[in-house]
Amino acid sequence: MAFVSVGETANLTGPVAITTEAGWPVNHDLSQPTDGYTYFGVIEGQIEVQRTFAVGAGPVPAVAICVGAVVGLPEGTVLPYSAE
Repeated sequence: MAFVSVGETANLTGPVAITTEAGWPVNHDLSQPTDGYTYFGVIEGQIEVQRTFAVGAGPVPAVAICVGAVVGLPEGTVLPYSAE
């Protein structure tokens, strides 16, 4: 499963809190391939997010977007990680 969350501020003075769940554009059981998932490891999904907020003269607005994935893995699974 993949998720999208957002946050916004009308005046950027520090970190922007991500406070709103925007949806789950991908939700597949990879053990049961269906349309949108192939054995080649390609999964596609999309979601439209629309936000509105007022910004006064002078402030700098900001929007933060967080995209992540949630997976269930069998015991003993090794996940390699590279910072490159």
